[in-house]
Amino acid sequence: MVLMLYLKDKKLKRKNIKWLGEKMKFIVCALKIEADPLIKFYNLKKSNDKYFNIFENERMTLIISGVGKINVAAAVSYMLKDKKINYEDVIINIGICGSLNEKIKISDIVYCSKILDNDSDIENFTDLTVKNFFDEGTILTVSKILKKEEIKYGNIDFVDMEASAFYQVASKFFKNHQIKVVKIVSDYLNVESLNKDFVFDLINKNIEKIDLFLETCILKINTFLLDEKENEIILKISEFLKLTFYQKNELENIFLFLKSQGKEIYKEYFNFLFSFEFKHKKERNKIFDELKNRLYK
Repeated sequence: MVLMLYLKDKKLKRKNIKWLGEKMKFIVCALKIEADPLIKFYNLKKSNDKYFNIFENERMTLIISGVGKINVAAAVSYMLKDKKINYEDVIINIGICGSLNEKIKISDIVYCSKILDNDSDIENFTDLTVKNFFDEGTILTVSKILKKEEIKYGNIDFVDMEASAFYQVASKFFKNHQIKVVKIVSDYLNVESLNKDFVFDLINKNIEKIDLFLETCILKINTFLLDEKENEIILKISEFLKLTFYQKNELENIFLFLKSQGKEIYKEYFNFLFSFEFKHKKERNKIFDELKNRLYK
């Protein structure tokens, strides 16, 4: 992997990397202090928008959402409402997080491959084609600051206040392979120790690694396109269950995730679906939830 070479040899220059081209990157940061190193590094210019702080150049749009799930959901929707999304564009949530594992060092950068919502128990999985870039783990999104003993789940690595809502809204516009969550460990759930200078330094210290990640995170994209057989299965399921546009998109994202894991998707696996009868949306949604649970196992 290109980035692994970079980590081993800090003298590796950007000019030696073969870049993808003019693909758009959409970045969401909760705090201005998280965004400041990125704004400076990419020379982003502030837009005249009156609702959100948005910074842009010809290849990147960065929005500052504010803390929390409602704020990030509103920001992502607002940022993307008039955008034409291409298949190789990416959207990334970048910011700080707490760690439940004190063996993980403060300032370590992590790729969140599983996102769990503390309030709804909804699980989402991001594309793992980039798993060799950074440390990898599960992030729990909470609505308020919690102490370690208040975490009700096991096998949780990191905690934040935005990732699950970010993913839920981003998945309405993007495919699974285009959605990334990258966090820098800032604390061990003792956020009272944080200050603006410290947070700025955490992001700034990792800025070159983040930059290389942004330039290479979709190099493998063509490997994980769905083939004709898989698209046919999705269409058949969608027609039978009368899935909404967003549910069909969610099903495509799950198929892309499974394919990125090297899992075969067999038509026969879905035969159980067609024995169900349903008359209402609630019944359809329950069947769809059961299907998702089976696929993620």
